Amino acid sequence: MGKGNLRANLSAGGFATASEPRAAAPAFALAQCRPYVTGRDCVACFDAAAARIRASCGAANGGRAILDGCVIRYESAAFFDQSTLPGNTQLCNGSAVAGGGFDGAVRALIGDLAAAVPRAPRLAAAAAGAGVYAMAQCVETVGAGGCAQCLQVASRNIGGCSPNSDGRAVDAGCFMKYSDKRFFPANATVDLAAYLRSDL
Repeated sequence: MGKGNLRANLSAGGFATASEPRAAAPAFALAQCRPYVTGRDCVACFDAAAARIRASCGAANGGRAILDGCVIRYESAAFFDQSTLPGNTQLCNGSAVAGGGFDGAVRALIGDLAAAVPRAPRLAAAAAGAGVYAMAQCVETVGAGGCAQCLQVASRNIGGCSPNSDGRAVDAGCFMKYSDKRFFPANATVDLAAYLRSDL
């Protein structure tokens, strides 16, 4: 399983998997860039994540690097359908936003993303409202059901960060982030209303 193939496929479509299940040392790998991280930026993120895995995981039979722009994971057993695992967590910046309804706006937008993303194309969306910028993304191989399960856990985890100005939730099958500062291009914003309708 070549890192080059995974990198090339990621560059072409923002998501890639590779596997050698019958090798003497079976290997499975996945790489995914955030929907607004494309082209050279996606490849640069992959390279940074791969370097981090090499430095931190050494000869381990599995590892993950979860960056704001991308994620890489490799294991010695198949994992592509895993949505949530023990160790899912929140990462909060510890700097609170004073007043102004920020906490309520965070919780509302995170809740909408958790409900909408399992129905969205490529299981990803970025949205903004009331001074909050947020995104959620699932690994494409978990499907809509696994995505919904993962984001339910992630939204509970990340909700514990508010009213901090920045928070993240990471799990095996998804990533969620919010901030009081824009971290994606304005043209990457999705109208979530189309994916929140009950008749879908």
